[in-house]
Amino acid sequence: MISIKNEFIELEILRRGVTFKTFKLLKDNINIITAYENLEDYKNNEVYLGACIGPLAGRTAIGMYDLDLDQNDGIYHLHGGKNGISNQIFDVEEVDDGAIFTLNSDGIDYTITVSLMEHTMKIDFLVIPENERPINMTNHMYFNLMGSNHIKDHRLKVEASEISLHNKDMFNDGTIIDVEDTVFDLQTLQSMTEVLKGTHPQFTMTRHIDHSFLGQDLVLEAGEKRLEVHGTMPAMHIYLANFFDESFKDEHGRLAGNNASIAIEPQYIPNDSKMPVYSKENPYEESITYTLK
Repeated sequence: MISIKNEFIELEILRRGVTFKTFKLLKDNINIITAYENLEDYKNNEVYLGACIGPLAGRTAIGMYDLDLDQNDGIYHLHGGKNGISNQIFDVEEVDDGAIFTLNSDGIDYTITVSLMEHTMKIDFLVIPENERPINMTNHMYFNLMGSNHIKDHRLKVEASEISLHNKDMFNDGTIIDVEDTVFDLQTLQSMTEVLKGTHPQFTMTRHIDHSFLGQDLVLEAGEKRLEVHGTMPAMHIYLANFFDESFKDEHGRLAGNNASIAIEPQYIPNDSKMPVYSKENPYEESITYTLK
């Protein structure tokens, strides 16, 4: 594990999966991301706490893109499968105000650069496949700005007027709807207490929001703390930890409850038949920035 620190922010990152264990403002010393109780728990990171995800983020149908995809979560190929990068040990080089993580896996070269500049942390992805194929990267940090075990005291804004729906098998099926007059309308800052009261037919499968929003910017607030997230990717998957089910203990020794935190995952829409294709001549280059004050 390495530590990256400036006068405002401290990060702790594991080489396994370029996984973020700590993300805190030094002025209050509160870790704003959900972390496991023990480091050993990251070896079987079933909910992908803090991990970088690839080469295919989200749920992908078997046979999609003419790739040999494994089923690692029921009928799904989830977050890159059994050999996804969240399970891989990266090499790391520490540099001024950051670190560069590198890996070659299954014919794909990954370079993930983490850097700090004042109140902003940035993740840059450079992915070069040996053979032409789609790439969809993200990071899977779960945020709770107060370090508590519920997000009801948070406020959320997602600058997106449309979302992608799931089919009965929980895949994005290409159906796009307008968020107006639905629980998904987060275009102005909304109390999570009220959002969690919202209903939608999709929630019989997902329990609550676990959807890709077609937008690149998000604001999360709690108390006087504010997190701004921007991705260069065209969508942002939002998941309200609807299935934590007290299945693990967090770093405070608490059983992690449902809606304990919010996963914010900038990416392309998973399982999209129009997913961009990358190659040695056309590498994948995207980034995510997090500004915390």
